[in-house]
Amino acid sequence: MQFCDKLDFLMKISNTANKELAQGIAVDRSLVSLLRTGRRPRPRNLDHIHRIARFLAPRITTDFQRHAVADMLGQISIRSSLPTDMLVDALEKWLIGDQDMVDHFVDSLTAPPAPTTPPLPQPQQSVSRDTRFFFGNEGRREAMRYMASMLNGLKDPCDILVASDGNMDWLLEDYDFSCEMRDGLVTAMDREITLYQILPSMNFINSYIESLRFWLPMYTSGRARVFYYPRLRDNLYRHSTIIVPGHAVNSVSGIGLQSTTQVSMVSGQPELINAYSALFQNHLALCRPAMELHSSMSEYAACYRDYFSRDGAIIQQVSPLPITTMPPELMRYYQDQSDSPFWKGIFQDFLDLLPTLHTRMKGRSYIDIARLASVRDIRAGTVPVVSPMQTRPDQPFYTPETYAQHLKYILYTMETNENYWFIPYHGERRNDFNLFVNESGPVLIVRLAPPTLMLELHRPEMVQAFREYLLRIVDKDGFDSTRRKKIVMELSALIRELQS
Repeated sequence: MQFCDKLDFLMKISNTANKELAQGIAVDRSLVSLLRTGRRPRPRNLDHIHRIARFLAPRITTDFQRHAVADMLGQISIRSSLPTDMLVDALEKWLIGDQDMVDHFVDSLTAPPAPTTPPLPQPQQSVSRDTRFFFGNEGRREAMRYMASMLNGLKDPCDILVASDGNMDWLLEDYDFSCEMRDGLVTAMDREITLYQILPSMNFINSYIESLRFWLPMYTSGRARVFYYPRLRDNLYRHSTIIVPGHAVNSVSGIGLQSTTQVSMVSGQPELINAYSALFQNHLALCRPAMELHSSMSEYAACYRDYFSRDGAIIQQVSPLPITTMPPELMRYYQDQSDSPFWKGIFQDFLDLLPTLHTRMKGRSYIDIARLASVRDIRAGTVPVVSPMQTRPDQPFYTPETYAQHLKYILYTMETNENYWFIPYHGERRNDFNLFVNESGPVLIVRLAPPTLMLELHRPEMVQAFREYLLRIVDKDGFDSTRRKKIVMELSALIRELQS
């Protein structure tokens, strides 16, 4: 979707005339007309886009407007409860570029914590043995508050069992409620509570990706175990359960997208709790792990070895330059220059891996997407040779000579392997993560900002979703011999500038 189409949609949904927007952002009315019709491209000055989002967001307030914007952006949480400042941020990102489902997920890895929310209700020591029923989305939220109140009162370590066949619209459409529930769960997990989750089916990919933003704080706590059922499930009948063994069960049933037909049950009866716990365990026995969290260098190394050993096409977005295309002599140079056993081991691991990678490139597509560093930063000695998996004082850095040497080897690899592509990435978004996708293997998301962590995703549908996201980046400027020549010219020009 082009910038002009996005701007036209927002102006129509907010009932904003060209003159009003021009006055609001202090530009000539003719400029707004040119932007809206596509005769003028998206402004390069991102401050203009921020002012457009800042002006339009307060004019999008009704439920109809918010639902329309939510459908267009693919974000359920854009409802009447979402604060205007957060809507400004969502509109700005959407206007800047193709912020699709995977962007939302990846951005959330480094997003700042959400504002604190009011405390949960005073806890009960246990849920009543009675069984209560609630109806519709609002009733489901009331049932969840009842469960959360009980959970907040538990003092001893326990498990939370969560299984869902439906999407999370009921949770995400109420921003304050979703923050309340998320913060309550995070607090509970600080008290040694372990979450076991069976993910919903992949029928609604945008909803699924956005729900990951809710669950990520629990995942990164290290106390979450996430699974998925590897076969298709019916999209008509919905059933979800939340169980705290020995304390309470919340069961929800519904049909299709009809939120008004949902029936939620909360019970403290031991017989019901035990029965639903047994059902969950039977379901879990049919599932596979969907996500693993890694935080140690030994785990990182094992994941990389598994990732590169799988026989599938590879596409990855890395920063600053992919170490897998570093010339062997340059690896040995940095290995000899370092006094650190840590870095000596890192370079040796990749030296051992190079023959396998070169063989792979002969028969499989291998694409690196990387942001080229500026000549100023390279000469200042601030460009790291390897993206740090953790903050280290002995981090090696490029010099103009070694950066040019690395670029030359990338050119050599492209010339000798038609399956290898190096794609310079020129997007505006900050690049504080590395994303690795092996078509027949896992997705690795490495967050570079401290605290460093790695998420390993196994679910096949998610592997395909992330692969599609990266291929869209590649396809933006074409993927043919003409572009390959342009890339060679761009790298050659940078080499000449570094050597001048």
